[in-house]
Amino acid sequence: DPYYKTKAWQLLRKAVLLRDLYTCVVPGCGQPAYAVDHIKARRAGGADAMWNLRALCKDHDHAVKETST
Repeated sequence: DPYYKTKAWQLLRKAVLLRDLYTCVVPGCGQPAYAVDHIKARRAGGADAMWNLRALCKDHDHAVKETST
């Protein structure tokens, strides 16, 4: 998706990482954040907004993607 290369996404991504202290938000994880993930996917109508985004470590990001296919 070309959106993820835009300045708007880069700024929003950085804001989410700062909010979440660059740490995975999955309870009990505490690993460094690797990705910013939509809680409700964009393809399902999820908003590109702080309230719909979360920081995830590599393992949890991959786990989310594996269960959403």
